[in-house]
Amino acid sequence: MKIKTADMVQTILWGLIAVSWLIGYIFENGIALIVCVGLLMIIIIIRILFWRCPYCEKYIGRDLGKYCRNCGKELK
Repeated sequence: MKIKTADMVQTILWGLIAVSWLIGYIFENGIALIVCVGLLMIIIIIRILFWRCPYCEKYIGRDLGKYCRNCGKELK
């Protein structure tokens, strides 16, 4: 998975977590909490597997910048 695709997927998952949490809070539903935890685990897996520079394969870090902070190449 490309880094930009991983970033987009993570953004969508964060939105789904927010919606699930809100539904769980409003309707006092415990299933929504389980869904939130499951989505969070998927985000963590994406970070571990795909949040790497395509050139040097090192971890990019917390923020996705325009360039890799390790090798300096442009992240596409």
